[in-house]
Amino acid sequence: MNKYAGLFLWSLVAVLALIVIAFKPDNSKVIDLKNQIVKINSEIEYKKDQTELESPLKNNFNLEKYKQETTNKLTFAFTQLLGGIHDNSSYEKQKKELQNILGTDLENVVYMHGYNTESKKWVVNKNDSTIVGFDDITNKSDSVLYITTTYEQGTTNQKIKYMYKIHYDLENYKVLSYKELSLN
Repeated sequence: MNKYAGLFLWSLVAVLALIVIAFKPDNSKVIDLKNQIVKINSEIEYKKDQTELESPLKNNFNLEKYKQETTNKLTFAFTQLLGGIHDNSSYEKQKKELQNILGTDLENVVYMHGYNTESKKWVVNKNDSTIVGFDDITNKSDSVLYITTTYEQGTTNQKIKYMYKIHYDLENYKVLSYKELSLN
């Protein structure tokens, strides 16, 4: 009986070894997950470094100075295009400066509110207010700001209100993109 018990035990060991080999877990999935984690951690570190580089607090960036200068430039451009200019010669003298401040696309959009291309006349009587407000600034190269402007249009003295959401490069005083919203 010992001979059969030994043979049985060896057979049992062999079967168990085959079962272990057959159901061995696939390490390739674990390795893939580890590689993805390494890649994600690397991307997180890169974004963290970029965020620190773009921070308005980096290298003693004078945020208040840039916000004030941005406010002055944008207020000037909007008040000129929407109430300060009443003839084409005045516009032509300031056009380049206004395009430098707002960019060609936004300058053209605001211009079209103040100038009627059919009658070839400026249709804004006066600018009642232009307010520049800043969102929480975390990136000096792409800050979000809002401009709300109210002006009196045409012979009816109708009050028109617009808001512009602008992505703005504070350091280079440049409009990156904008979205226009009528508030009437």
